[in-house]
Amino acid sequence: MRPRPAIHALRPAPLALATALATVAVCGLVRPPAARAEPVASLRQQVVTLVNAQRDAAGCSSLRVSPQLTAAAQKHSDDMAEEHFFSHTGPDGAGPGSRISAAGYHWDAYGENIARGQATPAAVMDAWMRSAGHRENILDCAFREMGVGVATGPEGPFWTQDFGSRE
Repeated sequence: MRPRPAIHALRPAPLALATALATVAVCGLVRPPAARAEPVASLRQQVVTLVNAQRDAAGCSSLRVSPQLTAAAQKHSDDMAEEHFFSHTGPDGAGPGSRISAAGYHWDAYGENIARGQATPAAVMDAWMRSAGHRENILDCAFREMGVGVATGPEGPFWTQDFGSRE
């Protein structure tokens, strides 16, 4: 199977929607409330559960959690928070495919969703499901595994979903 990368980024909500989501504007920057002091593992599992509920409703099989995809997603979320960027491409030029491969995942297809600023797993999933490209990754029945990363930072939580199917 030919590699089929699908990557999508979800930027913070526009100011009007952001205000409705209890964000505050500071010096022209939209800053969401701090994420709950909940363990990262719990936040990841909540996202996986929400993804699999959406997939089940669409007739797709549930995704298994891959340690390699989780490592790649968490590293990317950490990097975005620590290096103050929001992109699928890191400052070193690495994109999702190379990050996923570097984590030891031998893929024949992958997808990546990123988001910044949503305070909870439910909020980020709602935003992703309202975006056609993100929804397409979540509901791609060809994907078999996933990993989730979340990191807090001054710009708000950074979320990464990496999806894959193996060679």
